[in-house]
Amino acid sequence: MDTFLPWAALLAGLFALAIDWWLESSEARKPVAGAPTPFWTELQAMRPILIGVLILAGLAIAAAWFLAKTPASGVGFAIGALAVLISHIAERPLDGPNHLGIVPLGLATAAVGATLFAEKAWRVDLQLGLIMGASLAAALVRVGAPGRSSWPGLTTIYAGALVAASVIGSLRENVERAAFAPILIGIVAVIAFALAILWRQFADRQRGEAGLSVFWVGLIGALALIGGAKLVAVKYLFLGDFFLVVAGAVITAGCVAWVLSDDREHDPGTFGIASLIWLAWTTIAFGLLQGVGVGITAVAAASFLYLIDAKRAIASVGIVTAIAFYRVFLELYPAESRSIDIGQQYAVMGLMAGAALPIALSRWGARICEPFMGMRGFILTLLAALITVALVVAFPFVLGSRGVVGFVVGLGLAAFCLGVGGSFRLGLLSLSAGLASSTILAFGYLAPHLGLEREAKIRFLGWGIAAAIVILVSAEMLTRRPKVHTPHEEPA
Repeated sequence: MDTFLPWAALLAGLFALAIDWWLESSEARKPVAGAPTPFWTELQAMRPILIGVLILAGLAIAAAWFLAKTPASGVGFAIGALAVLISHIAERPLDGPNHLGIVPLGLATAAVGATLFAEKAWRVDLQLGLIMGASLAAALVRVGAPGRSSWPGLTTIYAGALVAASVIGSLRENVERAAFAPILIGIVAVIAFALAILWRQFADRQRGEAGLSVFWVGLIGALALIGGAKLVAVKYLFLGDFFLVVAGAVITAGCVAWVLSDDREHDPGTFGIASLIWLAWTTIAFGLLQGVGVGITAVAAASFLYLIDAKRAIASVGIVTAIAFYRVFLELYPAESRSIDIGQQYAVMGLMAGAALPIALSRWGARICEPFMGMRGFILTLLAALITVALVVAFPFVLGSRGVVGFVVGLGLAAFCLGVGGSFRLGLLSLSAGLASSTILAFGYLAPHLGLEREAKIRFLGWGIAAAIVILVSAEMLTRRPKVHTPHEEPA
């Protein structure tokens, strides 16, 4: 199985391209306007991009050989750039369902899976070089073809999650086959994606119109993902926690996609809420499988969000991928990171949570203060207060004393983050000050009771997330309003 896995990853990439070609040739996906550009004509138009990528790949291989006496990272650079270029060539401005993710997901899985052909000593350099090449190639494509460059970026994002998880797995010798786990998720995701597409095509033909909702597509894909993860965990990895991490990541991704739905596109506060949700689940995943759990969370979550075409939610996974690369650095350079203990890692999570919470509360308050007055507004404010108090009480238990220190520092960074983004609210300062003082007081009361074991922390956080979801659903039901169409806008 270990020998066959790289071939299976390459087959997954080819299968994704075949599915996309079939969708393009079917009645459900026709070009938006005009005849498709001939392949060779389009390839000639890409000549400057191809020349730039080839020059960069050659320089990368030469630099890798000169600096490390091995071309591994340079070869990885070329593989990543090639995957991005293929995704750009395959991309078409087509109108129809499920056009977002299967090709980027399949190509990223194939590219990272191909690195498993190499010896273990070369694998890490290959994979890190792959992300360098994919990122630079995506940037060149974006400059050279600004009108259509979403697939190269999506390929790079998914490859980044795969690489972070695979590198951590390669360096964790106590978790057997952990390096292969993210590639297996990618293969399962391609299969789940194909099942959802086929089911949607079948349902559309039965109804005579595109009638299958995103909910049903997501449900089919989620069941296929979680079922495949269970099979992989039991039959190949022999690691029960792997299934729990994948299932939790998919469910959390569904909650985040709901929070960041299209009708809240212009509400920045929801992104802060989504970040807090990811930090909460990342803490649980880290408790289950440490850095491997964080990397698997990024891969599984991105797989599901690609499936349901949730662009804003895909962007929110960046916080999980960033934590995974932080773990990559710690694993690669243990001597330099020896002074960084688990408490300091919780401090980093507390810092991010402290920066996100005031912004989320401030934006949400601005959203409800005018449309919802009287008793309804009072109930919404009470729900927000309950979430805030619960978080202030939970942070000392889950993140420990150093996590609380990071949280208080993060509260001070919230105004800076919002100001850099081009907006500012005076209420944010008062909110940050109130949260900081309440956290300090709460820590004084709770300090004698913070000696929880890891399993107890995970259980405590799990119940806390469940309660927070109930409160968020209640608040959403109270704040949901029908969309008002402007005179120049036709209803969808």
